[in-house]
Amino acid sequence: MNQSYLKGGIPKVAEVLGLNQQTVYRHAKKGKFPFIRKVGSRYVVIEDSFNDWMFTSAITELKELKESQRD
Repeated sequence: MNQSYLKGGIPKVAEVLGLNQQTVYRHAKKGKFPFIRKVGSRYVVIEDSFNDWMFTSAITELKELKESQRD
């Protein structure tokens, strides 16, 4: 399966989600964003997986993530 990477990577994800880049990296390391994968020493965003997540899980998971940051 040929996967394409999201142009703009983590900075673009942070912008779209309204999160700080470091927050995105932290949650990627914890495996909370299934569309981000580590390739070698860098993280990449799988474009189709990101789009699917945005349409199926983003609202619920972002709400939980933002609520957990307040605690």
